Amino acid sequence: MRGRIVLCPAVAPGLGTGVSTASLVALARLAGWDGAPGLLARACVAAEGPLIR
Repeated sequence: MRGRIVLCPAVAPGLGTGVSTASLVALARLAGWDGAPGLLARACVAAEGPLIR
């Protein structure tokens, strides 16, 4: 994937609304992710750490 991706969520990240997780999922899908949803969920947890626990 090349270029610049700009995501414009309707609410601020970090409020518990899932914006940061949705952003990670969107980027993974744009990059061609075609794996199991559980693997992507674990990757999101690893990337966001205690933010979503």
